[in-house]
Amino acid sequence: MPSTLLTARSCQHCGKEFDVWTGYANQLYCSIACRKAATRQRRLERDMDAGSSLPMADLPSSARGAIGELTVSIHFQNAGYQVFRNLSPVGPADLVIWKSGSEPVLIDVKSGPYLNSRSPRKDGEQVYLVGVEGGRVFLPEGFPTN
Repeated sequence: MPSTLLTARSCQHCGKEFDVWTGYANQLYCSIACRKAATRQRRLERDMDAGSSLPMADLPSSARGAIGELTVSIHFQNAGYQVFRNLSPVGPADLVIWKSGSEPVLIDVKSGPYLNSRSPRKDGEQVYLVGVEGGRVFLPEGFPTN
């Protein structure tokens, strides 16, 4: 099926006019470079709006992930939990938290507010998706609080 020209549109990042073709009706940017620059700008603005003194958008994703895990670790340590970090970058959970008299809880840390999120593992264990954004920690509904 040949592509047909739908309309001309202005790039949301640089303002340059570009053609929109069939199959790309939702295209907002004139190029991949503009799309990446706009994404970086949104992240930078989000981080600054959240009061972060560190522009997270300038960091590699692995560094942002490590900062998120440490932020969540501090949150749970302040709440009286013992926190255990996964030493490997690959695994079913980033953290295990435990408080005397309760069951250990597996946590996978994600950037952004991941509310209402819980993921079953193959062995039936639950891994809770905990969001972190701008230094704030977002716990899912049904998260064990004991």
